[in-house]
Amino acid sequence: MALTDEFKRILGEAGIDIHENLKDAIRNLEGKRRKYLEPLMQFMKLLLQLRNSRKNPEEDYILSPVADENGVFYDSRSCGDTLPKNADANGAYNIARKGLMLIRQIKEAKELGKVKYDISNKAWLNFAQQKPYKNE
Repeated sequence: MALTDEFKRILGEAGIDIHENLKDAIRNLEGKRRKYLEPLMQFMKLLLQLRNSRKNPEEDYILSPVADENGVFYDSRSCGDTLPKNADANGAYNIARKGLMLIRQIKEAKELGKVKYDISNKAWLNFAQQKPYKNE
């Protein structure tokens, strides 16, 4: 399914110009035009989902909605052998990376008794995006 085409269709049917401020235009939908919010949100969920699977266990893959620094969207169906191939493997991979983050905090602490184990979303996203372990 071509999500871009579906978004254009729904927004067009709602009378929204895609070259305008979409956030304001969607927020200002009134009356009968609000019916377009439901299909719009369904397509947003599809756009943002990471895990894609069906009942068939062979069809379980990750497709990232976020491009990397080279503009490439991660697709586990063509990632090779060094990266996670499904959501379970991805979860294990990120648990291991959080472990690396905590080990790094311990190593950098001046006093072990005063280590502040920071696994907040902000700290995790910074660590995951900066990948400081790649330089070690």
